[in-house]
Amino acid sequence: MLALGAPRAQTSTFERTFPAAAGARLDVSTHRGKITITAGDTDEVAVSGTVTARSGLNMPMNRGELAANAADHPPVRQQGATIELRPPADPLVDRATTIDYVVRVPPNTIIVAVSDSGDVSVTGVTGAVSVRTQSGAIAVAIGPTAAVTIDATTGSGSIDIDRSLGDFETSKGRAHGDIRGGGPLCQLTSKSGSIHVSSAR
Repeated sequence: MLALGAPRAQTSTFERTFPAAAGARLDVSTHRGKITITAGDTDEVAVSGTVTARSGLNMPMNRGELAANAADHPPVRQQGATIELRPPADPLVDRATTIDYVVRVPPNTIIVAVSDSGDVSVTGVTGAVSVRTQSGAIAVAIGPTAAVTIDATTGSGSIDIDRSLGDFETSKGRAHGDIRGGGPLCQLTSKSGSIHVSSAR
């Protein structure tokens, strides 16, 4: 049964903690949800999730219950050294809810993040980073001692890289360059979202 009105969105939350093995890899994707990844002084991967029931005339009336169930059984798991965070597998739950992920990782964690329309931010990570969005904005803050290679590409969005990070080769829709001599690749790709690279404070 479909709702005739659009009641206030309802939210449910969850937390999960995983041991970070050598060569830890975070593989996270969402459709509309935001992804926020921060490096910390930790040997664990700490995940906080917020599941929001979406408003709209075509949303199911029990979307609040669907959001609560998704929080009780979040699409999060560890396989070997990889921690996977996903949108809901059930198409109805995926349509009726949005999951935002906030994750704290060891600095050298390998990051793979994919979002359709949600924004993605990564702060202080020193390992390889791959971020891809359709229309979501990408923001990366490079640690004060990190040596990385930046390769940023966008279709119709803007690319902004702080001048304090060095000189970059730029062309329409692309910027490439090394920070502190270069290192692990930080590959940032968006179809129409903006890309901003700054120095972490």
